[in-house]
Amino acid sequence: MSSGRAYQLLSEWALPLAAVAAAMGVLAFGAENARRVPPDVFPPVPVQTVPYPAVTQEETAQGPDVVAADHPDALRLDRAEAGVARYIEQSYRVSSERARLVTQWAVEIGKVKDLDPLLILAVVAVESSFNPHARSGAGAEGLMQVMTEVHLDKFRAFGGAGAALEAYPNMVVGSEILRGLIERTGSVSKALKWYSGAANHASDYGYGKKVLLERSRLVEAASGQPDKAVALLKSKRQGATYASSVKERKLSYEAWTNVREGRGLRVVTPSERRVEEPSV
Repeated sequence: MSSGRAYQLLSEWALPLAAVAAAMGVLAFGAENARRVPPDVFPPVPVQTVPYPAVTQEETAQGPDVVAADHPDALRLDRAEAGVARYIEQSYRVSSERARLVTQWAVEIGKVKDLDPLLILAVVAVESSFNPHARSGAGAEGLMQVMTEVHLDKFRAFGGAGAALEAYPNMVVGSEILRGLIERTGSVSKALKWYSGAANHASDYGYGKKVLLERSRLVEAASGQPDKAVALLKSKRQGATYASSVKERKLSYEAWTNVREGRGLRVVTPSERRVEEPSV
């Protein structure tokens, strides 16, 4: 890898050294964990500690290649993770290095927050197509399109508002927001409705369906069939787990463990295929 390419990868996707030190501490995310919801809506959530994955301060001092393809820790993926990364790379024109890194981050963040990593990645896919520099006219930024001005306090541990356009901090904050919404609405579909900014609307305009469809394809990829998952996306079809996911009250880290261990795919019954979309 050339030094220029390595620097570009580091500057766009890795945390600055100062933010690494901050992220190793306790991140007191407030309860207003809704991206486009007034800050006083929810009561406080428990404090979480989220370490920066794989890269220590000593390793960071060695240079930008610590987050590149030749870094043994940052990109050590198991079979399920590798399938997910391959699907992301092929479907969203993301480099192999970035696809593998964002997959690992989703798994580690999901484990800390007890949230399904595939749900995190599905939100990233729908919100930004894995573009860490994505911005909306409403002020949403980064991979998970977090409203930076509303949640500025959550980015202080990472160095301030600029961290919203860095992949890892954005995923940490966005995942915490999503988890808080799932806990308080008692439904993945309802939480996605709130996350989309449609809490006060009659529907979410198809947002939740898009996310859960994408998650069903990510399940296929994690189950060893990334090429099939790509084909499903191109044909706008669902994976085998879509119908059941619509009714989930939560998608915890255990959902990922089940996929990893081969328990995440099952035959969907005809009645489930006809399941009505939730009116959330």
